[in-house]
Amino acid sequence: MKIVIDNSGYGLDNIGDLAMLQAAVERLCELWPRATIHVISAEKSKLASCVPRAEFFSQSSKKAWLSGYNLIGGLRHFFPKKIQLSLLNYECYIKTRHPNLALKIISWRFGAESSNYLASKSVMDLIKESDIVIATGGGYVNDSFSDHASKLLDVILLAQYYNRPTIMLGQGLGPLSNKNLVKKFKCVLNGLKLISLREGEFSPKLLNSLMSSQGKPSVFVSGDDAVEMSYRLRTESLGNKLGLNIRNASYATLPSGTIEKLGDVIQGYIHKKKTSYQLLPISLVPGDESDIRSLISLMRLSSQQDNETEEGLSVEDIIQRVSECRVVITGSYHAALFALSQGIQVIGLTASNYYDYKFMGLLKQFEVGVQILYLDDGIDKLSEYLDVAWSRADGQRSKLLERAKQQVCAGKDAYLQLKTFVK
Repeated sequence: MKIVIDNSGYGLDNIGDLAMLQAAVERLCELWPRATIHVISAEKSKLASCVPRAEFFSQSSKKAWLSGYNLIGGLRHFFPKKIQLSLLNYECYIKTRHPNLALKIISWRFGAESSNYLASKSVMDLIKESDIVIATGGGYVNDSFSDHASKLLDVILLAQYYNRPTIMLGQGLGPLSNKNLVKKFKCVLNGLKLISLREGEFSPKLLNSLMSSQGKPSVFVSGDDAVEMSYRLRTESLGNKLGLNIRNASYATLPSGTIEKLGDVIQGYIHKKKTSYQLLPISLVPGDESDIRSLISLMRLSSQQDNETEEGLSVEDIIQRVSECRVVITGSYHAALFALSQGIQVIGLTASNYYDYKFMGLLKQFEVGVQILYLDDGIDKLSEYLDVAWSRADGQRSKLLERAKQQVCAGKDAYLQLKTFVK
């Protein structure tokens, strides 16, 4: 039994992406204890450490296979730029719908011993030899991550060409208006066996608008795969800290000065409640989009403090930190998910449609425990939201835990369906 997984975080430097991957591999191992599970990743040693049951397949091979213009080459320069983009899309079509022809062209252009040819062949061999190909959970089928989504869908289309069962699990869909991505996703849906959704608000509506009358996949609203781990590691009683996360990536579109203003309100509230805080970084991507860097700015910490406490964080570390909290303020979906799954109140910070979808989806799944602060309207309501969350924490915990338990069951039920697609 050979399983191939494409996923939402090749660098394994996002705690949420990693949690979903770990949960998926754990559940697949429960279904097929002797299976070989190949995971497309950029980090071999980290994959071995964080997901020891997985076999590494290099993302660089996938990149080589999907490398732009490696079929048409320099001939593209004879065409206008608008036509060049169409040629790039057509190359993807050839690689996924006529892969043997594509491989012959790559061999002719680069040679049968070239790294480009060998990498491309290794991708095709991996898919041909698989029993099932799975896209694990994430919020990547949307306009903000269209390039990642498009390349992942190409892997699924290749698997469908070879008549391999294809599955998408734990998906958060949209906002989606990119015409090329919409077209490709429609093609994938025609051959998909099953798709499970992590929320029941926007994703089902978008999915229904894209599915054709023929070849509809089975659809489950199962919740996020990472709910189970956080629910399992919950503590007996609520903590008393204020959990903090802020996402300052380009796709979060935070208004200028927001982090400083939030920090002032948060510091005042911590003093008022005579409590402390817990940092909950989810994105550990180096550079400006790191949650760690944003949290340093939020709480006016020094880099030395950061280096002492934030290096080498695991999924379990973050879940344990969340368990010490009574309320979590977050700009990250998974910091919110880890909190709600342990019965902890959440204030979601959003300044984009992307995060509107995420936090409203969580509210749909958990029904209570989520207040959404729209940062474009300012932060004036944050203190009020904090008072509400603090007062509701005990009374709503049992409801949140019950909703988490239901999602764990729904997720497992969705995975059980996979056995029906493998001979």
